[in-house]
Formats: sequence, C-alpha cells, structure tokens
Amino acid sequence: MPRPAPEPGALLPRLTSRVFKDLAIYMLGFGLLIGLVFPYAILPAGVPRAVAIRPAFFALTIVAGLTVGGVAYALARAVVGRRLEGMRDRMQHVASAIENATHDGNWARCSPDACALSIDSDDVVGEVAASFNRLIDAVATSRRHTEEEQVYAHSMAVHLDLDDLARAALQGLIDRTGADAGAVLVQADGELTIAAGHRLQGDPLTGSCLIAHALRHHEAAHVEVPEGLAVDAALVAFRPAAVSVVPVDFAGTPVGALLLAFARPPAPEVLLALEQLRDVTGVALHNALTHERFQRLAAIDPLTGAYNRRFGTGRLSEEFARATRAGTPLGVLTFDLDHFKRVNDTYGHLAGDQVLREVVQAASSVLRAGDVLVRTGGEEFLVVAPGAAVRDLHGLAERLRAVIAGNTVHIEAATLQVTVSVGAASYPATPASAPEELLEGVDRALYRSKREGRDRTTVIAGDAVPQAV
Repeated sequence: MPRPAPEPGALLPRLTSRVFKDLAIYMLGFGLLIGLVFPYAILPAGVPRAVAIRPAFFALTIVAGLTVGGVAYALARAVVGRRLEGMRDRMQHVASAIENATHDGNWARCSPDACALSIDSDDVVGEVAASFNRLIDAVATSRRHTEEEQVYAHSMAVHLDLDDLARAALQGLIDRTGADAGAVLVQADGELTIAAGHRLQGDPLTGSCLIAHALRHHEAAHVEVPEGLAVDAALVAFRPAAVSVVPVDFAGTPVGALLLAFARPPAPEVLLALEQLRDVTGVALHNALTHERFQRLAAIDPLTGAYNRRFGTGRLSEEFARATRAGTPLGVLTFDLDHFKRVNDTYGHLAGDQVLREVVQAASSVLRAGDVLVRTGGEEFLVVAPGAAVRDLHGLAERLRAVIAGNTVHIEAATLQVTVSVGAASYPATPASAPEELLEGVDRALYRSKREGRDRTTVIAGDAVPQAV
C-alpha cells in the first residue's frame, strides 16, 4: 500500500494509513531512543562508565523506554481514542438519520438537540465537537429553509390568477422574511403595476429612486436607513429602518419586482432568503401573466377589441347573481348600428370593419370603470353596467349614443356619420328572475328605438313599458 502523504501542517510524516498506528510507532520509537540515549545521559551525573555502559543496563533502559512509550500510547488511545470513537459513532448516527430522513421525511431523529456532541474540553477535541454541532445546526437551518421554500413554491403553484398569486406571494414573503410592509410589482406590456400591497402609503411607483435603480440595473437594492434620515418615506405607512427591492425575471425577461420594508434591520440570512425566492416568484409570475394573456385573448373580439359574446354572457350572469344577492342595481343596454348593411354594400367590408372599430373606441370613451362592452353579433353590442340604476343607465345610454353620433369615420375619400339605436333596462327596477329575462326587455326597448326612427334611446322604466328618449 502506498504511504499516505503528510497532511498540511503536520509536524511528522505519515507512516501508515492509520493515525493511532503511526502514534504507536512514534511513541515506541521515542521510548527506544530514550533507552539508547539514557546510559550516556547519566554519565555527567557521576554514574561510573563501567556501570552505565553495559549491555544489561542498555537492555534495562531500552525496556523502560519502550514501556513508557507503550503506556503513553495506551493512555492516549484511552483518553483521545475513545473520545474520537464516540464522535465517530455519533457522526455515523447522524449520517444514517439524514439518509433515512431524505427518504421518509422524518427529520426528528436528527434535530440539533438529538444529534449534538457534548463539549467538555477547551482543546482541539472540544473545537472538533463544536464544529460538528455547528454543522448539524447548518444542516437543520438549510433543511428548514428548503421546507419553507417548498411551502412558498407550492403556494405559488396552486394559483394562476394574477391577483390571487400576487397576494399569496406577498404573504409568503412577509412570513418568510418578517417584513412589516411590502408589495409585489408586476411588469407587463412595458408597464409596472402593483399587483398586491401591504401597509403601503401612496403609490410607491411614483418617484421611488430605489425601485428605479433596482429595475434599471437589474440587481437587488437594499438600503438601511440611519436614524433621522428618511429614504423613500412615501413607500410605506411607517418609517422603515430598511427597504429592499429585488427585481424578478423569467429566462432573462423582467416580470416584476419584490418590495419589502422592515421596521428593524433584517438579519443577513433574511436578505439571502429573499434572493433565493426570486426565481420561484419569477416562474410563478410568468405563468400567471401568460395565463392572464391567454384568458384575455380568449375573451376579446379580435376585430374590435371589445369582449366577445361568450365572455359577455358569463359576465352578465355573474353580475346578475351578485346584484340579486346584494340587492344592488344592474344596468344592461344594447345598441345596434343603424343601416350598417349599406356601409358594407357601398364601401366594402374593410370599411365596415373600420366603422366597427371606431364605434367601439368611441363607446369605450364614455363607459365607466367596471362597465363591460361586449360584441354580441355583427354590428350588435351589449354593455353590462354594474350598479347603474334607471337614471344612471339613461345618462350612460344617451352619452354613448351622442358620442357615436358625433364621431365621423373617414374612409378613403368619403366621410361617414354613424348612428346607433339603444335599448336599456335596469334591475331590479325591471323585474327579472334570470339575466335572460332582463335581456328580453332590453331587446324590446331596442326594437322600439328602431321602429321609431333609429338614433335614439329607449329605457324600460319600472312598469316595464319602454320609454323612448
């Protein structure tokens, strides 16, 4: 067997592959050396040369030296060897416990308390035990962080809706880091928006140098705020001691950022955990944005940009159910382009498509936040207006009719003036047990507008009799 190379820093070369065998060789060799030297060493003490330099005396001193070396080895083996054997047994137990826990998930057998070595000396042996205990603590900490990351990743995986995902991500980040405030920022279509926030003050996207720096340089920014100094004070509803912004991307493409504020400076491992969670968050945000984009494409009429009939029907059912439960008004109006067939016959379908797009653009300009514009047919449209009572609905319908009538459409050398006929009804002023019943009333109102000359609005009043305007 080749002789092992000496370890770095070793004073004596390794003779064999076993430390205690080397120790025995060195101690017995040292005893032999003492036995050989001792007779000469006692001559200056006055021992006659004839007594000291004799084979019998040499043999006696050699035996004594070897005996001392052997006893020293036995003591070292008993004192140090047994301590090392105890450490070996404990380490083997820890290794076995980790292997088993990796398969069955039961880490209780290898908690720091269960696997720690006792430290009863202040020498290198005690330092080895302390180092081993720190290793066990590091393994336990790493395992805890891994479990927390898995829980966080699972909470991300169960959500595809962007709003739900952002709220879950923010709560997970706050739980994981102990932050006192924060926000999940999402970047889509070149615009950065707040998808979820906690204890924010104002709009953190306005004038925040920290967010701008982190996104511009695409690197995490962490600022600890000295006492008496305010940094981005408008971000949160309290004076932060530290603020962190971590950009989030997917495959190199920015998808958002994580903003966290702390009332007390966080520990270094908290910032490390925040960095570790950014990849999981990036994947989840990318999936949610992709899902939202597909959902939007599936719900949008590709020609006009209004919602399609399928989406509009579902949204009307949802809003009707909500109005029924809460006892709140729900306005519904439908409008139809007057003499649209003439436009197609005279100028062609491409011109008709342009007219439809501009009508939708004009109608969208007067709709309220929360109103839903739906294309239900070729030139037929529906507006679902949550919370709109009869008076509100009447005003909305008239504004819509007027803005379309006032809009001119330029087609090559021609200028077209387009008008619409509008029919409207509001629940519960118009009784209905289902959204289909409400739509029937709206259709009756629309037909009356057409019969009475077009370019007008008819609203069903409380007595369910259409009233032209």
